[in-house]
Amino acid sequence: MNNAFPGKIRGRPVPLGLPLIAACAGIIVSLYIEISFFWIFGALFSALFAFFSIRSPKRSLQVAVCVFLTVFFIFGFRHSSRRKISKDSITYLVPADGVLTGRSGYSLRRITVKAEKFSSDGITWETSGKVAVYYDGTHPAPGSRVKIRGSFYETLFPVNPGQFDYGAYLAHEGIFATARADEIVILKESFPGSIIGKIRSRTSALIEKYFDPPYSQVLLSMFLGDPSRMPGEILQDFRNAGITHILAVSGLHAGLVLFIFYYLFSSPGISRRKALIISLAFMWIFVFVSGARPSALRAAVMMSFASAGYILGGRGNIFNGLAAAGLFILFSKPGLLFTSGFQLSFLAVFGIIYLGPVFSRYMGKALGVSTAAVVFILPVLAHSFNYVPFAAPVVNIAVIPLASLSMACIFVFLFISPVFPSAAVVYARAAEVFTGGIIGLASFVSSSGFAGAVSPSPPPAVLIGIYIILAGAGMLNAKRRAATIFIGAAVSISAIAFVNFYPLSYIAAVSGEDSPSFLVKAGRGRPVLFAGKGRVNVSDTLNLIRSKGYPGIDDIYIVHPPFSGLETVSRLAIESESRRIFYPGKVGSPLMWHDFVSEVGVDKIRKAKAGKTVSYNSWQFEFTEPYRKYLDIRDNYMQGIIRGRKSIFIYAGGEIPDEQFDAVIVMDPYRPAWDKLKRISSLIIYSGEDCPEEGINASEKGFFLRL
Repeated sequence: MNNAFPGKIRGRPVPLGLPLIAACAGIIVSLYIEISFFWIFGALFSALFAFFSIRSPKRSLQVAVCVFLTVFFIFGFRHSSRRKISKDSITYLVPADGVLTGRSGYSLRRITVKAEKFSSDGITWETSGKVAVYYDGTHPAPGSRVKIRGSFYETLFPVNPGQFDYGAYLAHEGIFATARADEIVILKESFPGSIIGKIRSRTSALIEKYFDPPYSQVLLSMFLGDPSRMPGEILQDFRNAGITHILAVSGLHAGLVLFIFYYLFSSPGISRRKALIISLAFMWIFVFVSGARPSALRAAVMMSFASAGYILGGRGNIFNGLAAAGLFILFSKPGLLFTSGFQLSFLAVFGIIYLGPVFSRYMGKALGVSTAAVVFILPVLAHSFNYVPFAAPVVNIAVIPLASLSMACIFVFLFISPVFPSAAVVYARAAEVFTGGIIGLASFVSSSGFAGAVSPSPPPAVLIGIYIILAGAGMLNAKRRAATIFIGAAVSISAIAFVNFYPLSYIAAVSGEDSPSFLVKAGRGRPVLFAGKGRVNVSDTLNLIRSKGYPGIDDIYIVHPPFSGLETVSRLAIESESRRIFYPGKVGSPLMWHDFVSEVGVDKIRKAKAGKTVSYNSWQFEFTEPYRKYLDIRDNYMQGIIRGRKSIFIYAGGEIPDEQFDAVIVMDPYRPAWDKLKRISSLIIYSGEDCPEEGINASEKGFFLRL
């Protein structure tokens, strides 16, 4: 078996590593190419033909090629089929108000229903597809047949660039419709699902009875994997400290369950193998009760493989167990490959078993293992969440023992509370003390200056280079280690140099309430923001600029004289560390403006003046004469011209220059001189519903235009 597939990790054969790589490749390719069942037969026929016709002394290479092609197309087909919308899908019947009949799936925050029938306006259709249902009442047990009355919609896609693409997230699970339920009637309850639901309800009731907030909320998240009730400030403290992993049921929780039950059943009358089998059964029950998250499934599959090796008398291979867990989960739900939870869970464990021994030589076992896990997930954290928790390796050394003790006390508390409630209180208070220690430590680290830092998203090539370096750091052979680290460093440095020498220029619309805002980057350096009416969408704007590799905004231009919404501009200016804020010279509310200036700092405020030029790294912005109607302050707008690699005219109803531009951004869509604008540029961008003229309406969907 060891010779079946080429490839070793740290000198140990990993036969399932190649199939896992093939599965990931197939899933990724299926995003761009629909892989049909015909492709699988073609791949199998080609692989078998090559295997039997080609004579080679290295038969293992032929086996590897056959296995790679087979797994590649099977997983690609699996993902394509889940993303494919059938002809009778409920997606074609919405939006509508009606009644859906189907079978419920398992989810913590929403109900996933496999549609069977849909009725609306007296008409009933036989239908298919999955629907994500949101309901404030009690959720039905998994597997139950239900009737849902409510409003049904297509999945929502982002309006602003940088906004979380929830529609794409659901599409990876094969969900293309959502619903807000007014009423759910259970037609037939599933027996296994009802047992799981009753265990969850009983556990939740006991924790809420014996614990006060915020301890109950943190324990519910730690034990049942439900962070929805967590207070926002505590959840943010956990994120800043880099310890949110203890809120997701993972190897720590599953391993503790396995150990406790193995200890309880390891009596003289029960053999170790039988005790291990019983313990595994209880572990899997816990995994499904806690929501069957990817981290929990990964841990359960790995422990099951390791236990199977012990039961059968063989030696376990931890790398092989991790690969087996990945294959198991991806075959069940291929779309999880693109979720940060799946990526962080597997990368953290791989970092521990791959780099943990290396770091432990120099840092000690506890700090070495913690550092290995954090280092391996830092690139994903920077790319997906734009945050790097520097203190996480040290904080986890204290948090993991506290979390383990808290979980152990909760397990004992849950078992003895129905029989010995007075004794259960002792364990409840102990769990409260340990949980309070975690909350206090997270709060202290989060409020300190060394918790972490906001990070722009590194380019994909930089991510690849970083992981090549990490792969080289764990190699046993010194020459290979040095060569791999050199290659990784060369890839990362080349990518960074390319981005700096050939900067991305773009225009992006980020709408905030009824006010259009445009991010513009016309060369090297950070982008600038042209905000209308002083209102901006802070979260979407920050997500966008950080995803493009920049920590913040250089300058903010308030195009319309501000009347309200300045609190969003001040928040954006502070969080993005903007240098200056330009305004038209008139304000609608002097009191509000005074508060705004006091918050952001008077040294940052600049008054726009026609003819003035603001210079940047490789471009400049020139203020032109705006439209002025002195009897109405709201019509004193700011406008100007961006001159650099591209020329862009920021139009606000004033004079129109007699020259050609690569683009025109219309900040005042109610008074535009369309005929003149069409003569100076073929690309006119505006935001609003009342613009009948031809052009690009940036408010209709997430607008991002490369220049």
